Amino acid sequence: MIYKLRLSVLIFAIIAFMESCSPGAQEINNFFQYTNAIKHEMQSNKSEEKKQKLLTKVRKRLLTFIDTEYVAKKSLGKYFNTLSDNDKNEFILIFHEIMAHNLVKTYIPINNVVDQDVNVEFINEEFKKDEMFNENANIIHMRVIDESIIYYVDFYLHSVEGKFKLYDVHIDGASVLMDYQNQFYGIISTKGFPYLLKRLKEKYEKLEAASS
Repeated sequence: MIYKLRLSVLIFAIIAFMESCSPGAQEINNFFQYTNAIKHEMQSNKSEEKKQKLLTKVRKRLLTFIDTEYVAKKSLGKYFNTLSDNDKNEFILIFHEIMAHNLVKTYIPINNVVDQDVNVEFINEEFKKDEMFNENANIIHMRVIDESIIYYVDFYLHSVEGKFKLYDVHIDGASVLMDYQNQFYGIISTKGFPYLLKRLKEKYEKLEAASS
């Protein structure tokens, strides 16, 4: 999936990407500055203890920036409301934990060399209805040039209790949130929700074992 390949490059190339003062744009700018500072701190002190402390910090910051509960619910789409309250809560919890691990891995690629020559251009931003998920969205449109490859990244934010949070990213027009939904729909429709939950728990256990 292309968003896994591209977002790690994008994060550290984007620090001065826009002059916009909208709340959504400012949230993204603040977030990228924070993750960039964390990565530089890791490079200056590569001890395992320091790394784990910084990863914990960035994980907490990521999960305040992204509306993980909303993403979890929308990733199940029509199936979410068919679940028991216990299954809903269990799914949100495990999805939240998996997303936390994946986000840290994506945004803080400790063992990767980041190409500082990637050119990131702010195109524009707009406020409009996201018909896909029926949201009033603040959309930040950007263009990323990585050597000879050009791709387009759109950040979708919505207001949650007066604060803008990220709920979707489009890479060349493809929705990351819809990608989750398509994957989960395919599993649930053929093998059922219990199988999906079992798979996610197994994935989480592997992630925990790998990070311990």
